[in-house]
Amino acid sequence: MRRAAASFLQFAGLTLVIAVLTAFVVTFAAMAIVVQGSSMEPALHDGERVLVNTLVYRLRPPRRGEIVVFRHAAGCMLIKRVIGLPQEELSISRGLVRVNGRPLVEDYILEPSEEDHGPVYVPRGRLFVLGDNRNHSQDSAHAHIGAVPRRRPGQGFRCVLAVRQRQGMQGCCLP
Repeated sequence: MRRAAASFLQFAGLTLVIAVLTAFVVTFAAMAIVVQGSSMEPALHDGERVLVNTLVYRLRPPRRGEIVVFRHAAGCMLIKRVIGLPQEELSISRGLVRVNGRPLVEDYILEPSEEDHGPVYVPRGRLFVLGDNRNHSQDSAHAHIGAVPRRRPGQGFRCVLAVRQRQGMQGCCLP
């Protein structure tokens, strides 16, 4: 009888620990969203479910090349790639993005931008973001969005991890 009671208490304790960890992850570390639109193709596709890390940017700032989710001033959530960091100068000319005059190697884009943009200076506390499907994306290259505010750490931006059954995981927090 004691053995059965001990096993039950061990099981109940383990279940409680799993429930607390799950609640922590759901509340503070991750959320699932569905991609809407084609602006991030080929990396993310319309209707694809992605896991968003809500914790990473409390620990460090976003890095160039990472895919982020943020709330635009109009209230909608956008998914874009970080291209320009604070205090950098960016330009897009003949499909080539330049950061501080140096060409940016972008093997993730669907096609180069058909429109030229800039040069533009990214102010302190802001990021320049673009969709991978450059010609079908509302992003920092458009005046109504521009460089987006970073806000307090962990608030404005969230890191996207794309979960793909065949390809494993990819996204901003993985090399």
